[in-house]
Amino acid sequence: MGLERCFVQVAYGRDVDITNPNLVELITEGYKFDPSILTENFVNWRTEVEYHFAEIVYLAKLDNIEIASLSVNTRPNILTDPFWEELLARRLIAPDPDLLAIYMQGIVVHPSYRNKGVASQLLRTMTDYYRPSVILGQTKTQEAVAVRSKVLAEMGYRSFYGFCEVTPCCDDSKESDGLDFIHAAFTAEHFASGQVISDRGIYFVDPDILPSYMPDLKHGAPEIQRAFAPVIEAQMAVGLSKTAASVFVSVEKSFVKNLPST
Repeated sequence: MGLERCFVQVAYGRDVDITNPNLVELITEGYKFDPSILTENFVNWRTEVEYHFAEIVYLAKLDNIEIASLSVNTRPNILTDPFWEELLARRLIAPDPDLLAIYMQGIVVHPSYRNKGVASQLLRTMTDYYRPSVILGQTKTQEAVAVRSKVLAEMGYRSFYGFCEVTPCCDDSKESDGLDFIHAAFTAEHFASGQVISDRGIYFVDPDILPSYMPDLKHGAPEIQRAFAPVIEAQMAVGLSKTAASVFVSVEKSFVKNLPST
């Protein structure tokens, strides 16, 4: 089915109607939550987290039906933000109100419309508008990491998942360029959730935050396979009672290059 009629609508997160049955289906089907936890209270809470906890929401709509969404929060470069506080301490740079990070609260596509470029369209629309220095997020799936890193590489960003660079065809000998950004992102995640980060860049969340599953890397690019190896090992160690995940960080190439090192 073609998506020529698909368009992107932008809304404030607090204005999104979380009782909209299209959005409820998008969240429950798109994230593949275990059906046993899909109570009314859980669904209400999860849609609220996805949309009302976000500052801005991008909705991909086809025939007035929401088929995908991207929820984001802006993070200006101020010392009260744990990401910038940690990065500035590591990089010895002064606060600059023109620097902006975007935190991706969530991005989800209805299963019926996957592999058609919808998520890429949402990501490009958001990035074109804000042109942030850094894009932060978390994910469990190697497909999401591969798509985001490809789209953002085309827009001038280098991407890192855990302690590995996942920019397509990257030179892994240079991935230490992103370590300060990765550590700052982990600091921000720890600040928000109290999660403990392993020495391989992994932390665990409950399956109702990120559903548990075992990544299949048979056809993944070398950089994706390398980045997800510790995720798979950690997931195998705990089973499906917890979800092993890491942070995803994309940094504008010029920002990486121009920052002074400690």
